[in-house]
Amino acid sequence: MKKISAILLVFALILLSACSGNTTAGTETDAETLSVPATKYNTITEWDTDLLPQKFPAPPKGTHDFSVVQGEGTKAAFAYTSDFVRITFICPENEFASFVNEMNTLGYKGGSKKIENGTFYSNGYHGYWQDGQKLVIISKSIETDNGEIIFQIDIADCVDNFPEALTDIFPEFNGYCKSIGSFCGHDGNGEQITDTFEGSLALPAWHWEFRFSNAFIGVEQVEFEKYFYDTEKSGYKGVLMTDSVDGCTVMYGDLIKETAEGTYGIFTIYNTNLKTLDIAYTNDASIYTEKNSQS
Repeated sequence: MKKISAILLVFALILLSACSGNTTAGTETDAETLSVPATKYNTITEWDTDLLPQKFPAPPKGTHDFSVVQGEGTKAAFAYTSDFVRITFICPENEFASFVNEMNTLGYKGGSKKIENGTFYSNGYHGYWQDGQKLVIISKSIETDNGEIIFQIDIADCVDNFPEALTDIFPEFNGYCKSIGSFCGHDGNGEQITDTFEGSLALPAWHWEFRFSNAFIGVEQVEFEKYFYDTEKSGYKGVLMTDSVDGCTVMYGDLIKETAEGTYGIFTIYNTNLKTLDIAYTNDASIYTEKNSQS
């Protein structure tokens, strides 16, 4: 457990020091914008909106206080690149399993997990699915005092967000995530100097991350393993390991390649329960490995 704990600490440190200044990427279940209605009303059995995909689960039994809004996509870190629909509703916690089960029945790939006393993931319900057309993400959740959960769920288009600039250096992972990830450039002293990709990776050092709500969604274990081992065959060296984090089984491994241009690194954490793949790419593996050795 010591090795995986060190890796998770590194990811947390990188997140907190990211050029973007965003320190909430790993807390998508925070409930700051959700409130509990004073009384229960408007119980529904259908969503009654044309904004949801044709393939979408029915409301869990006892669902009430449903609302729906639309949002615009933007090419920014931690944001959806496509326009999205956000629904909010309240339902009994013991009825939400029907929603999760129907996602699987409808052909979505992904998973859901309630995290309690989280050390890497934030507390609350996490859920990520995709069917090649739509992403479905539990973006927030909060427990009420009467055994119910307020859910905020986002639905967006599946978009290939893997940066073209990275394909010149790294094997491309063919999957879907909600955003372009977060980029951070460093100067020769390791100081972070930019959080904007200007079209070129001609910087002394940089890292580009897809993590937490920005992770690749609906990834099957065989897909992750194939990517890891195919990357090894292309000249990277790494070892794939398995451990348990916050009640989830995770597979993780660092892939390192020494070149004349730099020490390239790919750092991966695959959650077998959520079927999400966190990846960080860099041209200077010491950004991660030195923090790892210090922790």
